[in-house]
Amino acid sequence: MDFKNLEPELLKGLHVEGDTTFVNSLQSEHFGEPIRELSYRIYLYPNERTELLLSNMLEGRQIIASMTGFKTFAERALKGTLAESPGTLLHLYMDIIEKSNSMIWSY
Repeated sequence: MDFKNLEPELLKGLHVEGDTTFVNSLQSEHFGEPIRELSYRIYLYPNERTELLLSNMLEGRQIIASMTGFKTFAERALKGTLAESPGTLLHLYMDIIEKSNSMIWSY
């Protein structure tokens, strides 16, 4: 995205270092609508480099998991924790959702 033609006022809401502009969130709480819109467009804009990095990271996690005898990286990461497995964590999340839904609908 070309930032050279942007109004200087918009750039004040972003972190710029040389030719690189950093947007670390959607800025959804920012008071200025133009900055929220710009941040949204930048943050969610497809980026080949980011996609490649994420793909490599996920592939690396799968390699680590299989090398250490686990089916998934999630199983490896949760081993030895209170959750112990992805299934246990899923049950916990579902229980929280169910209880919060019943609290919401009881009002």
